[in-house]
Amino acid sequence: MLAREFITQRIAQLETGAAAPDHTFERQQLLSSFGAEVDGATRIDLSIRTKDGDEHYFEMKSAKPNKGQCIEMKQRLLTALGIRRSARVFVWWGVPYNPYGTASAYAHPYPLRYFDFKDDVKLGLEFWNFVGDDAGTFELLLDLYRQVGLEYTLKLDELRAALAGRAV
Repeated sequence: MLAREFITQRIAQLETGAAAPDHTFERQQLLSSFGAEVDGATRIDLSIRTKDGDEHYFEMKSAKPNKGQCIEMKQRLLTALGIRRSARVFVWWGVPYNPYGTASAYAHPYPLRYFDFKDDVKLGLEFWNFVGDDAGTFELLLDLYRQVGLEYTLKLDELRAALAGRAV
């Protein structure tokens, strides 16, 4: 199928550096008259249907995936878009934690070769606020994390003190 061939060729172009990541181009090729629908199936880590009926598919990996993981994510995401083939379908690399702080500071080399960060990636704050459908979701999660951390810190301190007094 032409759409499947596009996916294979596109990943090869990204891998060799013959093309730069371009979400708009990739989306257009898979949604337009470029071949028939992609047959088969793919596994996706997270899917969200919004109140408006839009479908969002996320591949979830660490903030610093290796080259093979980037290729695998890109292939799954393009395949999902090719299978669903609808303007109401969106595909993303979802990164719950951004060790670089901001998307513009992101510097891990492998994902930069495969993903158009503006339109392909939701990092940290942007990811959690999207998933929670609220601009305050990320801060709410951080507050909950801090509360649980404080509660368990006291319990762990008590356990350490009890163990320290024991003969081993």
